[in-house]
Amino acid sequence: MRLLVSNLRFPLCMLIVFMHCNPLLFCVNVHKFNFVTFEFAQTFAMEFVFRLCVPLFFIISGYLFFLSFEKFTTQVYKEKLYRRLFSLLLPYLVWNLIFFFLYYIGSLFIGPMPSEKPVTDFTFSDFFWSFWNLGHVYNNPSFTGLVLDIPLWFVRDLMVMSIFSPIVYSLLVKTKGFVLILFGIIWVGEFQPTMYAPSDQALFFFSLGAFAGIKKLSLPDKWGDNRCFLFLAIYFILFVLIAFFSHNKIRWMKHLNDLIGIVSFLLLFFHFTQRKGQWFPTNISGASFFLYAFFTLPLLLSQKIIVPIFEEYGNVGMFISYFLCPSLVIFVGLLLYMGITRFFPTWISRLLTGGR
Repeated sequence: MRLLVSNLRFPLCMLIVFMHCNPLLFCVNVHKFNFVTFEFAQTFAMEFVFRLCVPLFFIISGYLFFLSFEKFTTQVYKEKLYRRLFSLLLPYLVWNLIFFFLYYIGSLFIGPMPSEKPVTDFTFSDFFWSFWNLGHVYNNPSFTGLVLDIPLWFVRDLMVMSIFSPIVYSLLVKTKGFVLILFGIIWVGEFQPTMYAPSDQALFFFSLGAFAGIKKLSLPDKWGDNRCFLFLAIYFILFVLIAFFSHNKIRWMKHLNDLIGIVSFLLLFFHFTQRKGQWFPTNISGASFFLYAFFTLPLLLSQKIIVPIFEEYGNVGMFISYFLCPSLVIFVGLLLYMGITRFFPTWISRLLTGGR
């Protein structure tokens, strides 16, 4: 099971980079061409694959958090939190500070993005909230729940779940896992707390992984056969039915299908893990966190440069940009990670990756 988790990390991270790519936002003459084909393909990829990545990461995190002990004692809790000071909190603070510095330099020489307060005008309160929820800083609902280094809202939620892990553990054990039904209802209803952490996704999927870790559950060998493709077929059929007949209005059906999709992708990765073993070298798998924290600004920059070059080719140009921009960012991120781990002191790479 640990090998499955190791094989999942880097592919999921790559998918998240692709998930955040949207070339249409960077078209100079977006109304000049008909991008219906590209928009359809992008929406399909987003709804069919990409939306499953973050829940899978939460499941993995919850599973590993509770897997390595038999009884959740106070001493275990202290050790878990101590390790997460270095694996989560320090990288979280460092990467957000790096992005604050980059935004500051950008505001001085390029100027802020439209309708946003530049970081050069941040008050101390703005600076504080930018590490927790940018919705308190910008008058823009699209920033609600995000932080300076946008993807790291996941790490923020993960830290909150780690702090409240004794409550999660107690609820799961005393209710024999039935509390997951309540957490699932919260997720389906999309009830978001005022403080924006943990999110409904974090609460449900971290707890789901936690329950599997507490019970020391693992996928049985018999599930590594082609049965995974049956689950994928069911997932695809339900996905198509929901897309064509519900018009995204039946929330519980979409969430139910997400669960089927998560099971499908776990079984698919398990199937190929049994066949191929370790997919990537250890150092590549270890680059996942670095790439996850690094990619946002390079991806924006690559789209700003590359998309105008290819947009004249219409849908074909959008597809080229869509694959080229994230691929370039992933390649550069891996080169930087390898360079830092090879030529810089070990403590720098450990600070940027949490020791992964």
